[in-house]
Amino acid sequence: MKNSKRILGVLLLLVFSVFVGKTVNAATLDNEKLEKSKSKTATALDENYESRITISLPSKEEELVSDVVFVLDYSSCSEETAAAMIEMLSELNNSIKTTNASIKVGVIIFRGYAVKAFDLATYNDEAIEELRENVSKIPEELQLKSGKGSNLPAGILAAKQMLLADTSVANNRKYAIVISDGATYLFTKNNEYNKGYTRITGNGGGGSLYEWDEKYNPITSTGERKYPSLTNGIPENWDSFLNNIEKNNAEYEKYDKVYYRDNMDCVNNLVPLDGIITNEVSFMQSAKFYHDLENAGINTYFIQSNVAGEGDKKYEVIDSFVK
Repeated sequence: MKNSKRILGVLLLLVFSVFVGKTVNAATLDNEKLEKSKSKTATALDENYESRITISLPSKEEELVSDVVFVLDYSSCSEETAAAMIEMLSELNNSIKTTNASIKVGVIIFRGYAVKAFDLATYNDEAIEELRENVSKIPEELQLKSGKGSNLPAGILAAKQMLLADTSVANNRKYAIVISDGATYLFTKNNEYNKGYTRITGNGGGGSLYEWDEKYNPITSTGERKYPSLTNGIPENWDSFLNNIEKNNAEYEKYDKVYYRDNMDCVNNLVPLDGIITNEVSFMQSAKFYHDLENAGINTYFIQSNVAGEGDKKYEVIDSFVK
């Protein structure tokens, strides 16, 4: 399901169109541009896996700073993707030099939980070297069993906290760019992004992605695990579905367990199938934290790095959720 080539293409071909206007007109024009881009997804990937995001950077004369935080799904990418991201950010730094704009960049990488690969800081030559060193250490940490899995809520929560902590920059000059396939199944607790949690039904899902199958599309006689079709397991109305999950989730928090790959207790303290399962909590938190960013006036973009699954094994519910 994971396709490193696609996300590599996204990171390499992500384009920043730098907008610089005269001081007298910059505010008006910039607001118009932000209004058009705010809280919208980036352009869909084309046949070359290209996606375009437009970020409006002020000229230095305006004395404005922009914050950009990238949220990278390491469960759907690889070490070469991290290297490609650094290359892309190096190109961004060259654009900054050309326009004399001022920008701060932060990078969040998540798998079973989220880590800060690069805390929000003014982006320059020195920052690139620090980022390169930090990112090289991150994969090893996320390869630990406690770091495996997919926890999109943790990644978005970390970006939210990073961006909101910077009170020196107006929210309409902040950007959160999330790059993921959307195949999330772990969640957070206590507003902390550095630990992943799950719930186990005991029907073979192991607190993983396949718990959704156990509830909505039990395993077939051939042993195939296939996410449900449009008429079998995908909510007709995601907003209503997720609101119901949030409303009733507290009743099932007693079944929460810290996620640890290959060493989960799949016998005790099992959540009933008709209860709220781990995937549902993960979907709910992802949407909630993302909307928190939007409601704060932060410009948000979600790039689906690849379609979750291929051919007959396509996971329709994940693609439906992302859309």
